[in-house]
Amino acid sequence: MEEKNKIYQNTDPKAGPLDGVQLKSDCVRTIFTKRIQKTGYPFKQAQSEANVSASVETGTFSIRDMQTNVMVAIRLEDALAVCAAAVDASRRLSECQTTENAGAAEGESCG
Repeated sequence: MEEKNKIYQNTDPKAGPLDGVQLKSDCVRTIFTKRIQKTGYPFKQAQSEANVSASVETGTFSIRDMQTNVMVAIRLEDALAVCAAAVDASRRLSECQTTENAGAAEGESCG
């Protein structure tokens, strides 16, 4: 059995591309509803286990909810782009907060 949160590379060509990697992780499944729930939000959430995989050869990034056996896949380039954008946005916010804490000149914008 594969260990959670450890990345494994495929070694069996019958199981998929040899550059394919995957990891098992905990995830939260969100089901959007038309009505507001008791929580005050229009969705329900439940914990599940996920299998996250990626391959350059196939150009895909996928997440499979192991409880519902539903998988969604997107282009690997799109997954990389959104992750890079999140890191850049976080870095900019962190630098902005550091600047503000150091007494940035009035009128400077961190937006």
